[in-house]
Amino acid sequence: MGDAPQLFPALFGLWWFCEVKPDLRAAYELAQQLLNLAGRGDDPTLFIPARRAMGHTLFWLGEFASARAHLKQAIALYDPQLHRSLTFIYGEHAGVITRGFTAHVLWYLGHPDRALKAMQEALSIAAKLRDPWTIVLRNG
Repeated sequence: MGDAPQLFPALFGLWWFCEVKPDLRAAYELAQQLLNLAGRGDDPTLFIPARRAMGHTLFWLGEFASARAHLKQAIALYDPQLHRSLTFIYGEHAGVITRGFTAHVLWYLGHPDRALKAMQEALSIAAKLRDPWTIVLRNG
């Protein structure tokens, strides 16, 4: 497929499968491919799901500080007005999922107060969306 526009979402889907399987070695390799592919393209939006994928994978590998760095970058890049379509492409709201998972990372890093704030931000965004799936996903 080369760098076809369909390659990135397909790799993201494979990453997600490997993360929940779990095959964390494969998930890490796919997250790295997503970051590399995002870096080669003209669409900086791709860094949002790529950083989210790497952040989640690093969390499950116990590398909490590195996970936080990737998730923080995904949050910084996300603009709700510009990136609404990401929800339809990747099946989740990037603003909610990255903040919600950041809460888990912060908890493990020993920052319960910051974890609570991150989760409250995620829930606030989800409530404004009025999307039950997103609310349940972040509360689950």
